[in-house]
Amino acid sequence: MRTAWLACKFPDVPPTGVMPGRPSGANISGSPARRTVVASAPGTDRCVLHTADATLTPVRGIRRYGEIDVGERAFTLAAPSGLELTLGDGLVSSLRSVRGIQVVQTSAPMSPGSSGGALLDAKGNLIGILAFDVRGVQSLGFALAAEGFWTLR
Repeated sequence: MRTAWLACKFPDVPPTGVMPGRPSGANISGSPARRTVVASAPGTDRCVLHTADATLTPVRGIRRYGEIDVGERAFTLAAPSGLELTLGDGLVSSLRSVRGIQVVQTSAPMSPGSSGGALLDAKGNLIGILAFDVRGVQSLGFALAAEGFWTLR
């Protein structure tokens, strides 16, 4: 059994800090795993979990926010409407700051259930954690920059 750490959107985890089942954005195989919240920032919708009884598939790498280029291809990997491992493509539309948090604006598709999923570059590196879109507007989604996701405040 190996210890694993994963990041997810805060609403995926109840306030008790332990969640049986599977948080969105995590590729967990096997039976439901026990997870413990080790850090959280409910105001910015983020948490880091620890588990010792799940197998996680890591991303290739994490891109620094300053290395992301507007106009480069971006891919969403999420579970919209519960349809796990759904892949979508688009572009990095802009790099912004929202409430002091670095975000990546993308035209890649996001639907209800996508939040907590991955925003990846063309080489499979994580550039963001899908966070929110603008309701009623197509191709306007936002991901929390992967580099800053781990800095919970």
